[in-house]
Amino acid sequence: MRAVIAEDSVLLRAGLVKVLEAVGYEVVAAVGEAEQLLAAVAEHHPDVVVTDVRMPPGYTDEGVSGRRPPCCCCRSTSRSAMPQTC
Repeated sequence: MRAVIAEDSVLLRAGLVKVLEAVGYEVVAAVGEAEQLLAAVAEHHPDVVVTDVRMPPGYTDEGVSGRRPPCCCCRSTSRSAMPQTC
């Protein structure tokens, strides 16, 4: 399966690449910004996207909201190390 990783932390991104490759995924792109995520998904048409929800430049949810390229199935899960404020 082909995967795209989007994570602004360089160390976490590198770790995710290693973990996914170790279990058999082909990581076709690993990016650090929301616009790069959208471009990588449009270019590579991955089976799986592992993404940080809040990414540069705005640290909002622009990487996963509204501007997604069309796909046949999207599933999402979220964990955050950052405290949530309302």
